[in-house]
Amino acid sequence: MEEIVISPQAFIPSRGLGLKDAYKVGEKLGEGAFGTVRKVTHRQTKQTRAVKIVSKHLLNSPEKQAWLHAELRILRLLDHPNILRLFESFEDDQNYYLVTELCSGGELYERIVRTGYLSEAQSANYAMQVLSCVAYCHEHNIIHRDLKLDNFMLESEEAGATLKVIDFGTATEWTPGQRFADKMGTPYYIAPEVINRNYTEKCDLWSVGVCIYILLCGLPPFPGTADAQILRRVRRGKFEFQSPEWDLISYEGKHLVCQLLTLDPEKRISAREALNHPWFQTAAASPTHPALAQSAFDNLRRFSTKLTLQKATLTLIAVQFCSQSEREDMERMFKSLDKDHSGSLSQEELTQGFALLLGQDPEDVREEVTRLMQEIDTDQSGEIDYTEFVVATMSQKRMASKGRLLKAFQAFDLNQDGTISAEELRSLLGGGHNYPEAAWTQLIQEADRNGDGVVDFEEFVAMMDQLGQ
Repeated sequence: MEEIVISPQAFIPSRGLGLKDAYKVGEKLGEGAFGTVRKVTHRQTKQTRAVKIVSKHLLNSPEKQAWLHAELRILRLLDHPNILRLFESFEDDQNYYLVTELCSGGELYERIVRTGYLSEAQSANYAMQVLSCVAYCHEHNIIHRDLKLDNFMLESEEAGATLKVIDFGTATEWTPGQRFADKMGTPYYIAPEVINRNYTEKCDLWSVGVCIYILLCGLPPFPGTADAQILRRVRRGKFEFQSPEWDLISYEGKHLVCQLLTLDPEKRISAREALNHPWFQTAAASPTHPALAQSAFDNLRRFSTKLTLQKATLTLIAVQFCSQSEREDMERMFKSLDKDHSGSLSQEELTQGFALLLGQDPEDVREEVTRLMQEIDTDQSGEIDYTEFVVATMSQKRMASKGRLLKAFQAFDLNQDGTISAEELRSLLGGGHNYPEAAWTQLIQEADRNGDGVVDFEEFVAMMDQLGQ
């Protein structure tokens, strides 16, 4: 029988009325053209998140409404440590509500303005995170189309906080070779071919080039006092490395900027090529502490989910009920293993990475990694995605605590009748797949000890207690 594929996207629900039932709404964090962003606290888990409130009144055209629905669809598809995480969405008569992780560090641009200085190494580190996100998006057939410093947030106030790319409202799905004519973007950052309404995914690389230029010197490459003047300069594509701002910037940094701000998009480098640029050799991800690496690898070795419902439960907990602080160490290790910055881990990256971190020969861990790949790759993509890695490297005992299991059970129990049925699992996990009825019945049977066709909480806990056995 066909195995049901477990995807993190299944656990990002879209709900009707009830934002205030699920969240306590707090202070305003910002305001945009279509609404506001406020801090919220999940009433059940006490986790602090953010909600983007979009006014339906201001979405006064079918095109604008389509943009919002496209943003929701795209955010559900993406699973990358440098992309803002969507938890769920709500809708009522007045507004749409997008609940995301809270980036308490604010905008990267604001931090630069506040501190007044960013070293070349720091700039390279931020640039690498942005390019990793862009490469991941392009390889998943998504173009952002409005990359700018205003859309880069920092996860926390800490010096080494992770950068998050936000606002996928202008993003779109694409197929290789497809060209677009919609004029999207912001004057300082827009690519010349977008102004000319004939562009591909390479427009994102031009925008990244502008971002890196500003990070390195604090000034835009195509300045102007009015949009028309800025756009004329963008069209010409001529810029300079002026003194004294650029005097101490390395040749490699300047070279990468030139390769990104190449007027002909056919000659402009891709995100993957940019990530392999020599400039980033000194801006690699921070090393992982050996004790943390050993702990994570031990958790991987113990990771065993023989039952599909167990995998689904752990994925749900990782997506909805793990705090940012719990994910930080795993995120740092994921990045250190992701040598090609693709946003996912191949079997060879896991083998070589853990061998290096643990001080062992790759052949000593290869067989174990091969087995782990089969266990961990819940969406059967052939690589380990970010959430799959978090699920497998965190302590299962810690993840599957009684309190979290109750929250997970309640999330599966869609009609809140105290049991989980095959129909509820189909609604939550189906994801558009036409699995046979027997597949859902079999999923229930994994935990249904008394044979009544549904799973109660006691049976659910007993099933999760079998983890690792």
